[in-house]
Amino acid sequence: MGGEASLARQFGALELGTWVSYTRGENTDNDDNLYRIAPLRGGASADYRMQAWQVGGEWIVSARKEDVAAYNGEFETPGYGVLNLHVGYAPLKNLNLTAGVDNVFDKLYYDPLAG
Repeated sequence: MGGEASLARQFGALELGTWVSYTRGENTDNDDNLYRIAPLRGGASADYRMQAWQVGGEWIVSARKEDVAAYNGEFETPGYGVLNLHVGYAPLKNLNLTAGVDNVFDKLYYDPLAG
């Protein structure tokens, strides 16, 4: 079973977005979970554009991964939330300069799909 949904809305120069994703997989041959299946995850984003400038960020959250594949030695991972920020400048039509900081609060987290 799987699914994904997203929502984006623009307010002039401000764009807000959200997304959520859930997938469930089971190996029916050995009654185990499938390997590297992401737990419930979601996020929210905001971007503001003004002339050639853009600033924004996103908050990404993930639930604890408990449904692991024992046959492959997969580990459980705790849930997490991280904040990413970015700024961009487009001085020319085909030139876009972007800088950002991922994991702004330098939080230790384990990506459930990293193996």
